[in-house]
Amino acid sequence: MDRPGPGGGTHPPGFRLNLSHTPLAACRLADVAAADGVIFGGSLRGSLLTGQTKVARLCRRAGNKPVVWFAVGIRPATDRTLDLVRRNNFSREERPQLFYFRGGMATEKLKPGDKTLLLCYRAMMRRRRDLPEEDEALLPLLRQDCDFTSRDQIAPLLQTVAREDWAPAGVAPAAWERRERVPCLIKEGGKL
Repeated sequence: MDRPGPGGGTHPPGFRLNLSHTPLAACRLADVAAADGVIFGGSLRGSLLTGQTKVARLCRRAGNKPVVWFAVGIRPATDRTLDLVRRNNFSREERPQLFYFRGGMATEKLKPGDKTLLLCYRAMMRRRRDLPEEDEALLPLLRQDCDFTSRDQIAPLLQTVAREDWAPAGVAPAAWERRERVPCLIKEGGKL
């Protein structure tokens, strides 16, 4: 479980909130139950937020903990991208606090299955006749390493988490620093 501590974590949202992150594979129900809220970030596979289902299930089982979600991918950070992520990961009834940040891709670090999926996705996009402009710009990036990371782009997420109303208890980061309330920062893959 991530608790505020000196120096925080190396992950920028954690660093700015004085938290370290818990890898999704290591996160347990007790971790989420002990937290006042959850901040979850994961990489995109197409427009699917990796780990979203597991985190949503953990939060429900822990008493419907509030969640601030963020996705990281190589698509441009547009309203269309955010809408794709929202539609493919959440039901219409859900109104998640969701952010999208442009990250990067290191092709040499991809698993063979991910490389194959990337090839198929690129081939599928090339066959389309009316590609939106952002998809046209994405095509060359699917073949090469790229890095669009910037710590400045997480400012909206930090502002949301700093609001006192994102968690039912109305807890601001100052209370976290005093260890009165503890958020849980969970991360799955991706670089930000």
